[in-house]
Amino acid sequence: VNSYHRALYWIMHSSAHFYKEFPDRQVNSIYFDSFNYGAYMDNLSGISTRKKIRYRWYGSSPSPKDGALEFKNKRNHLINKKIYKVNDTSFHRSASWGVVRRGIMNRLSLKVSHQFNEYPLPALINRYQRAYFRSRRSDIRITLDSSLVFYAQGGVSPNYTNKVNLPDMNILEIKCPPTARDSLLDLMRDFQFPVARFSKYCVGILATS
Repeated sequence: VNSYHRALYWIMHSSAHFYKEFPDRQVNSIYFDSFNYGAYMDNLSGISTRKKIRYRWYGSSPSPKDGALEFKNKRNHLINKKIYKVNDTSFHRSASWGVVRRGIMNRLSLKVSHQFNEYPLPALINRYQRAYFRSRRSDIRITLDSSLVFYAQGGVSPNYTNKVNLPDMNILEIKCPPTARDSLLDLMRDFQFPVARFSKYCVGILATS
């Protein structure tokens, strides 16, 4: 979506009667991968079954704090997300990746910690502003992301300073359960924007490489 205000106008004047579900907030994510970038390659190639692993927190803190580790599994057009809360943690900006990973793992169950350990590479940090909307007529939600920023990784410690901005890119994502399919089809009849598969992780890796 090229125009944030055009997207916002479409949302607020849609026949689905969307309203602001939450206040806008900044989203921060660390994407983890295998050393051979297996998750990135699977997403880039668009294979039907693929996975993303990220640690997410909210707010203006540049370094990770209380948040959640997410395993996002996609099979065709269906997404299953497993979220594991990570509380009572905050990392100093000078903390190494080893300290960050151990701090997260120490707050997970042994099973989840082993799963996380299969993705040892902190590959990318990204940040953006997110607006949240929900339909008054059906179980359809929309997120509208703007001000995307990416930080390439690769060192012993996180890179929070050298960044790539994509200020003209806005991401509108429509989410609903399978039971809302008919409502979604009605909504899409007057959808005015290009529809495409989009991965912030893939875009960020390409933008920072």
